[in-house]
Amino acid sequence: MIKTPSSTVIGGAGIWTPGCAVIGAPNNIHQFIKSLFSDGSQGAYLDNNDLSTVYQDAAGTIAGAVGQAEGLILDKSKDLKLSDKLNTVNGFDSVPIGGQAFNSYATGANSVAGKTYIVEFTVSNFSGSGNVSLNGGSSQWIFNPSSAANCALAGNGTARFFATAITSAAITFFTRSTNQCTFSNISIKEIAGNHAYQTTSIKRPTLTQGAKSKYAKFDAVDDVLQFSNTALSNATIIRASSSGVTVLKNQSIAANHTITQDFSHYLMINKALSDSEIARITAEFSKYV
Repeated sequence: MIKTPSSTVIGGAGIWTPGCAVIGAPNNIHQFIKSLFSDGSQGAYLDNNDLSTVYQDAAGTIAGAVGQAEGLILDKSKDLKLSDKLNTVNGFDSVPIGGQAFNSYATGANSVAGKTYIVEFTVSNFSGSGNVSLNGGSSQWIFNPSSAANCALAGNGTARFFATAITSAAITFFTRSTNQCTFSNISIKEIAGNHAYQTTSIKRPTLTQGAKSKYAKFDAVDDVLQFSNTALSNATIIRASSSGVTVLKNQSIAANHTITQDFSHYLMINKALSDSEIARITAEFSKYV
């Protein structure tokens, strides 16, 4: 990969800013798959063996060991590109105000339902009790079902987490009215793609070591991963598992598609692929089963 001076690369997955330039024809399977999406086709590409894209939860806890839960797998089809910072407010002081339960502070950023964000902020000079938290719309993220979930800090510290909005609304910090603290280093960026997630811990698949690769193992009871995709038509799905590589053509995929079967790699793209394209992907995926 050839990068411009303004590019930023994070982890083995290749998260880079829009300033990054890639020159030359695709020379490995991952670049080849990403090239299939270069025409704007929707879908997703998941890879359980790229551990920089596999997380136990929204807090960004990497699922680096076999046996750990998989609560979020980032979609690599859009290069995991990060947007510019969406927030216009980089920091502020929270001052106690009487007569109300909570104080709210706008970040200048707005969520879009179904989009996933990486959020970072620092809290210092904290006094009081309870959490300070970041919320979307009416205090709701898919990864934040309660006010004490991962999108919060109970005092001084630095938070970094992923959050997918279930509403389109202003992104706002909340503190108890008796709290006093300083927020700084606020950064809210969108991660391009349709990412697979599970908000309920007991419904998450498990990172498992197979004969040749790691894969997501589902319990065949209630484990499920969900996307935030729009409905797709004439889609192609290619899934690698211990049973082999499965190819499904001309599929109608509902919005918020779900996965309930084991996989090491999962490709979903909203178009028909040629026989040679399918053959190349199948041959590569077969190396992992």
